[in-house]
Amino acid sequence: PAPQVFFRGKTMFAAPFDLGAPSLTGEAVPVLENVQSVPGLIQPVMAISPDGTLVYQLMAVTQASQLPIMWLTKDGGTATLRATPSSWLQPRFSPDRQRLALVLMERGQFDIWVYDLERDVMTRITSDAANDISPVWLADGAGLVFGWTRGSTVFNLYLQKADGTGSAEGLTTSAVAQLPN
Repeated sequence: PAPQVFFRGKTMFAAPFDLGAPSLTGEAVPVLENVQSVPGLIQPVMAISPDGTLVYQLMAVTQASQLPIMWLTKDGGTATLRATPSSWLQPRFSPDRQRLALVLMERGQFDIWVYDLERDVMTRITSDAANDISPVWLADGAGLVFGWTRGSTVFNLYLQKADGTGSAEGLTTSAVAQLPN
């Protein structure tokens, strides 16, 4: 059985899950408590890579907090992923697990950045006056789809190269918020 994770409130639970059935095959147990969710959305600030590596943010972090990025190791310990403190949320591993897309909040502004784990380099992807959140990698790792309030208070979908070059391409124009997940 493959372990599955889910949230009840701010607590992450893990349970054995039979993908063939599909059904739980055992009791759910709490794994992490007080996991931060995205303000205004019911979305935990966490990501799991295909190899099972988990990165997350605790609720104690506020918009003014500056913390390093930590990850949960397979043995249940924690390790520093990026030591430089920042106000970050919504981490997402690239398909090759070599980069991490995330949202950094600076001076009340939310922008998308990409962190290269091996080189310890941050690359700014967006830098406009609008808020940019919820980055999701394209399957080939060449680009990111994200929500952007460009010229509006409503999030719509945009596509940007993952190296930050070129202009963002609008994918939706809706009066209803559009966010990738």
